[in-house]
Amino acid sequence: MARRPEREAAVWLGRAAIERLQPDELPLFSAVAERYVEDPERALRDAQQPDEVLGFGLEVAIPLLTPVALAAAGEVAKLLTLRLAAAARAHRGGHRGRAAAKPDPEQAAAPPWTAAQLAEVHELAYRKGRALHLQHDRASALADAIVAALATELGRGG
Repeated sequence: MARRPEREAAVWLGRAAIERLQPDELPLFSAVAERYVEDPERALRDAQQPDEVLGFGLEVAIPLLTPVALAAAGEVAKLLTLRLAAAARAHRGGHRGRAAAKPDPEQAAAPPWTAAQLAEVHELAYRKGRALHLQHDRASALADAIVAALATELGRGG
């Protein structure tokens, strides 16, 4: 994740997932998220080692969901960034050579995510969770939490 908005989206989605699924990890979230943002691969690698001491003096006996949630949220943030960039390019291309068009109220009121797009996000987050060794039910719950965050928060305007 190279761009700041993408990192911020990943942290926001990751936090939303942890709030829903594993709220007891919230006191550790900021430190894990900071480490993940600095070096996602290393943070995931370290989190998968049972004897790893997190950089702030806590030894973790059980694997944390937070690094996996951040990784899944990072994949979704990449997709979100690509979608927004494509929409911006399409919007600019549609207005070339014309006076600025008035915004279409129906378009402005449309939900930001279609059911098909949310299903795609769910699949992406689920696959990332499974790739990082979450059991089916846990990966599905993680994907559900990320989709719920997108559908509720962005549906209300962020």
